[in-house]
Amino acid sequence: MSKSVDIFFPLYIGDYQKKTQMLSCEEHGAYLLLIMALYQSSGSIPFSLKKMSRICRLSQSEFEEVWSEVECYFDVSDVVTNRRVTEEIGKAKDRKEIARLNGKKGGRPPNKNPNDKLNETQNKPSGLATDNPNHNPNHNLNETSSPSPSPSPSPKKANTPLIERQIGFATLTKENRPANFPIEEIKTFIDYWTEISINGKKMRFEKEKTFGIGRRLGTWMKNVRPKYGEKKNYQQTNVDHLRELSKVDPMDLLEQNNQQAIGCQ
Repeated sequence: MSKSVDIFFPLYIGDYQKKTQMLSCEEHGAYLLLIMALYQSSGSIPFSLKKMSRICRLSQSEFEEVWSEVECYFDVSDVVTNRRVTEEIGKAKDRKEIARLNGKKGGRPPNKNPNDKLNETQNKPSGLATDNPNHNPNHNLNETSSPSPSPSPSPKKANTPLIERQIGFATLTKENRPANFPIEEIKTFIDYWTEISINGKKMRFEKEKTFGIGRRLGTWMKNVRPKYGEKKNYQQTNVDHLRELSKVDPMDLLEQNNQQAIGCQ
């Protein structure tokens, strides 16, 4: 998209430094302010020392001294112009006209084959996701995804049995548990979030709009920390639990809930 030259102008640093290296700081400022005034006035301003001194924020006597040094960069008659400014304004107008003509032609041509849109539709991921949906190129953008960088259970699919979704949730929980998370709390966590609704179709976690395993485990551990005492004792009591956890099968953690799930199907 082309930019209007009354709000933007190109500054070629190499050319500018080469042609203005003899100017003082005050003269640089006056020169640039005059250039900007030209861009905002379609390329020309009236030749008036009084008006130009106001543009440069200088008194008229101060401006007359500065003008004697910067006048060589401008074309002066009854108006003041600058060759480079005039060229850039012309280029901007050409770009604007080209864009206007392209717009008249309808812009981007429409898709002639309506079936192409169907081919672009991405399939929903099945089972439980192992990556954050925000970074999954196959994730359906129309679905709400968890802002958490931790894995999140995928949306329930009608053809996925409840028991499989329940076991998958337990497996994902075990894989992403914090290092100092007590084993008994993991079972409590799984039992709570896999509690089945009255109609037997959804578990508690599936009713949430977003569900990041890592974030939920972190909040859970924060809430149960007082139960295990101070931080030092809390970590010490978990040494044996961590060893036990590596041997735990998700099926064991779900033994009671599985029976409930089977009864609801």
